Amino acid sequence: MDRIEETYPALSMMRFIHDGCQEHPEAPLLITEGDDYTYSEIHKWAVAFASYLNDELELKKGSSVILSAPNTVHVLVVLAAAQLLDIRVALMATTAGSQEFERSVNLVRPGLVISADEIQCQMVEELAPNASIMAVSDADAGRISVDAIMRMPSTRKAGFPDANADAPIVVFTSGSTGVPKAIVNRASSFALNGAALCKWLELTNDDVIYLPVPLIHVFGLVGIYATLTAHAAFATSPKYDAEQACALMEKAQATVHFGVPTNYIRELKCNEEAEYDLNSLRAGLVAGADCPPFVIEQFERLYGCTVVQSYGMSETAATLTITPLTYSLEERISTVGFCIKDAAAKADPVTGEIMCKSASMMEGVLQEDGSIVLDLDDGWYRTGDVGCIDENGLMSITGRVKDVIVRGGINIFPSEIESVYEHCGDVAECCVTAFDDAELGHRIFLAVVLQEGSKATADSLREYAKGRIDKCKLPDVVRIVDELPCLGNGKVDRSALRARVQGT
Repeated sequence: MDRIEETYPALSMMRFIHDGCQEHPEAPLLITEGDDYTYSEIHKWAVAFASYLNDELELKKGSSVILSAPNTVHVLVVLAAAQLLDIRVALMATTAGSQEFERSVNLVRPGLVISADEIQCQMVEELAPNASIMAVSDADAGRISVDAIMRMPSTRKAGFPDANADAPIVVFTSGSTGVPKAIVNRASSFALNGAALCKWLELTNDDVIYLPVPLIHVFGLVGIYATLTAHAAFATSPKYDAEQACALMEKAQATVHFGVPTNYIRELKCNEEAEYDLNSLRAGLVAGADCPPFVIEQFERLYGCTVVQSYGMSETAATLTITPLTYSLEERISTVGFCIKDAAAKADPVTGEIMCKSASMMEGVLQEDGSIVLDLDDGWYRTGDVGCIDENGLMSITGRVKDVIVRGGINIFPSEIESVYEHCGDVAECCVTAFDDAELGHRIFLAVVLQEGSKATADSLREYAKGRIDKCKLPDVVRIVDELPCLGNGKVDRSALRARVQGT
């Protein structure tokens, strides 16, 4: 396999957009419910925005910008402009709470904050009084907006110094395993992984990628870069809704679907009630969590497409591997390596924590003193995932180190139990977590979203697992819920579930 970075050199976002302009300037790059935005429009706006940042705000290499915005054209404009100037951009979830936002501002020390949330803007006035503050759109509170600046004329020429490809991008982890970390990546890392997806999915400029995930998360970023590598288009909405998602895919004639399992599950349910024509889909990519096989199989059967699963993390700029149906690590970027932590010391040498090396590895984690720390184990990054290697040398993920439930001295991974219920016809979604117990250490809590029309009860669901899983792994508490709490990146929020059951 040829090295991805040799086949697709890592270019700046602005250079990708410029090259797309040269190929088809009036072709759409971004498709929304209301408007389509062409390569030439986004290029023009990004240059105008870069001019303003440089000339009016005097931001330059080494400056930092915080961007908190929904899935709109403004994300593309800001990122492309910042990379043109080699400015560091920190991407904040629009759902971030005040404590998380305050911590992020103190970490990043921005010269500019761009937010669609007026409360966040007001916080910046107190936290960073020397920082400039900007709204996202004209519809936001009475501040200068990215919209307004995009309309400003500019005589600036869009140069493309090589350094732009490595402009820093800061992403914050979901916080599912603790306090969110500020991960410092190079833009070129997302370009590398986007190119890998472009190759694996055989993207061309005729493709339309549907991106329901936040563009300011790693999965959204790598989706943008996959689109740009192919000079293709992508479709997205400011706020995810399953019915709107199906309608947009139909309108855009989407050919490739990127999403987390929740997206696929909800869209399947939606299309049971309203028949959207999504037969333009030829491929799907699911990431963020293990997707129940029956969901993938149903999606493939309904739309005649092929769905694959990817594995990656914020620390490696998203994608490391891609595989059909399971998390077996079959195809990987050529510069990615995996091993098992302390494998040689174990009685079973093929089970343990997964370690990786990658050309897309983060620069490190941003610290309170402004330093960037990269913590490696003899050159390897500890992923926090537990995996095993089969007789064919393929590695599968079995769970998270921090998610391990220790019940009566026995280690139990939530995925062991979830996989049983994923084959239950009454279950649409489920999640397993633990709650503290003085006697056993942990007890097992199962939350279930039922299939439409199911009459299953908590007792019948617990009975379902008997004989299908070890007795010690049976859920102690089963609760039927309307929906599972999710983090901003679409992953199920196990901490929220744990707090819910601990509080009752």
